[in-house]
Amino acid sequence: MQKGGPFVGSLLSLSLPPTSMPSRLLSTLALAALALVSAGPAAAQSIRASWDLNPSEYRGQNGARLLFDCPPNAARNGVGYVWGTEVYSDDSAVCVAAVHAGVLTFARGGRVEVTVLPGYDGYVPSTHNGVESGSWGAWSGSFSVSAPTATTTSSSSGTYRVGQPVQILWNGSWYPGHILAAADGGYQIHYDGYDSSWDEWVTPDRLQPTASGQ
Repeated sequence: MQKGGPFVGSLLSLSLPPTSMPSRLLSTLALAALALVSAGPAAAQSIRASWDLNPSEYRGQNGARLLFDCPPNAARNGVGYVWGTEVYSDDSAVCVAAVHAGVLTFARGGRVEVTVLPGYDGYVPSTHNGVESGSWGAWSGSFSVSAPTATTTSSSSGTYRVGQPVQILWNGSWYPGHILAAADGGYQIHYDGYDSSWDEWVTPDRLQPTASGQ
């Protein structure tokens, strides 16, 4: 089911189904903090974002940290919608969520860090920085936004050599493996201890070097 959208700035609001969800903002923030503590290094390569782009394609990679570049001078009537406060449903627009969270502005745009989080049983509405977020019930994936951390900006360049040992992000956990091949910015990997049927091509945001492979 496609969600309706709350308004941004002075745009009229579209109605959303009512929810009887109690506010669980503290629990939500605790979950986000736990994911940040357990997260592996973020991708050094950033994702060029439009103002309606959401991170739902990364659903399930809980704890992964991704960099998104939001363009400046956004027209407020051409941006996406957001649902939640501090933690957003993963069909929310990343750049708009970043404005709502106070990380950047529509005028200047900029780079933001997204942490992929599990689904939550409800999302709390609020209005911040000219953006009104909507409320919603249970959803299958979430994310939080923040300014890029020192760990993010100083992470590995994301380039790996054939045969290099790496850690591979799969379904929210990191597994040891190594690089089989590289092409077009992606890598074919093998999971150590698993047969070749598990070999796959991955993007750099699912890789981090091991201590022995740096």
